[in-house]
Amino acid sequence: MEPSVVIAAVGVIVTIAASAVSYRLGRRSEFAVAEWMRELRSWAEKVIEELSEASYGLASSEFTTSERNLRVRKISTLIEIGRFYLPNQQPGQHGTDKPVAYRGFRHAALDPLVAAVRLLQSGLGESVDESLVMWELRREFVSILFNILGPEHHNNMIGHMIRESHRSRSKDPTVGGLLPDGNEIPTGATSVLHSAVERVKSGRVISKPDFSRHES
Repeated sequence: MEPSVVIAAVGVIVTIAASAVSYRLGRRSEFAVAEWMRELRSWAEKVIEELSEASYGLASSEFTTSERNLRVRKISTLIEIGRFYLPNQQPGQHGTDKPVAYRGFRHAALDPLVAAVRLLQSGLGESVDESLVMWELRREFVSILFNILGPEHHNNMIGHMIRESHRSRSKDPTVGGLLPDGNEIPTGATSVLHSAVERVKSGRVISKPDFSRHES
């Protein structure tokens, strides 16, 4: 066999092997990112739940000191867990005398949680509705995580996969409403509420569901 043929064959084999390795590494990276995002979403869900509980608790006259302290403990725990996903930034420039997880500047996503703990522990000391402040802290947290997780990007990817997998959806730009329609604006909560009220008034709602018949 000619040397040039051998060299060419070896080159093809090396290329195929390199492509296979690259593919496997790429797939591993995709799985690792997907797993990290699932864990981050799971953590964020717990944070949102606790901030919601705190907001509604502060709006209630029956929100006891014990319940306030419970929210403080749970949110504080979530802050510490959050450091594993969103560590401090620039650890070599600030707080270098602190334990390693606390050096640097706190990640912005954790700031609303720390602010929530401070609100629950000390109050605001001024004439402002603390429950609304907590509500805004929750919205701030959701907005920061929204930018990190990029749900609109993932919806676009899922929409593309659905269109590729189902011929009946191949020409549906919104994939049944999953993706936004550039020519339409969502009706909004006020309109949806009005429609529901009108259905009840007109008798189009046949009967109230009997939830007692369903097993928990």
